[in-house]
Amino acid sequence: MKSLISLVVRILKYCLYNTPVRNWRLTAYIYGKVGSVLIGTAPFPVVECMGVKLKTNGADTSVTTPLINGHYEGYTLEVLHKLIQEKIEKRPLQPLIFADIGANIGVFTVIAAAKNPSIRVYAFEPNPMSFNILKENLSLNCLNNVTAINSAVGSSSGTASLDVSSRCAGTHSLYGNGLTRLEVPLISLDEFFIKAKAAPDLIKIDVEGYEPTVLRGMETLLKKKPLQVILEFHPKWLKRGNQDPAAFLSELTQSFDAIYCLDELRKEARRYATGNLTLERQILSVGFNLLLIRGEIPAFLEKDEI
Repeated sequence: MKSLISLVVRILKYCLYNTPVRNWRLTAYIYGKVGSVLIGTAPFPVVECMGVKLKTNGADTSVTTPLINGHYEGYTLEVLHKLIQEKIEKRPLQPLIFADIGANIGVFTVIAAAKNPSIRVYAFEPNPMSFNILKENLSLNCLNNVTAINSAVGSSSGTASLDVSSRCAGTHSLYGNGLTRLEVPLISLDEFFIKAKAAPDLIKIDVEGYEPTVLRGMETLLKKKPLQVILEFHPKWLKRGNQDPAAFLSELTQSFDAIYCLDELRKEARRYATGNLTLERQILSVGFNLLLIRGEIPAFLEKDEI
């Protein structure tokens, strides 16, 4: 039965992933119900993904279901790995730093750290439950090259109110949605890395619509070249935070030298530029993980090997 449901989920993903239907509330509701069947009754199932073991949260259908199904942002993870490998090859004696903003249970953190033991990872996660699972996953995979920080990231330092969904633990947000609220520490990336006397070479940001605020807190870091940022561009969450997706996309085109849309369905990186109306409509209606680049274009993208 579960195999059949898993097949149906894969078919629906193929048909709906790059359409606005993906962001409908009904779609999220159905996906959550299907996810509950796939996950079963285990509160914290352990799954394998790209050679690592991950303890997951059974209440988080947005992460656990695709991990079980084997389609959790696989293309984005592939791009991340290639970015890290290319940087290591270019400067083998210089430590590479990866910052994971909105690390959740640590999927990106654990895979990056396990596959590239020479790098240093800083993982930021404000939700106490997700943070505890993140730390367990570091231990589960015997990783000692990760610094985990139980904090939200924003434009300044202080505290913030985090809304946590009881239905889907992966959708906690710093924007009010009438859910369970927690006071959590807040820090800007500029301030954190000044104190750490370091600067990230590669950053992943997935913070449910709070991405513009995170970028405002890293103005100094954004002057660095080369720098790559993998950023979730989710128009629905941006609008919930009173952010204008079109204005934010325009800001990104001005701040970065190149933008690529990481298409999970087609498994390809599509370069975006102002005036590309077809791709722009998709970004603003559906959303993508975006690869934002300051400095030279990575060789594997120029060669179109992905």
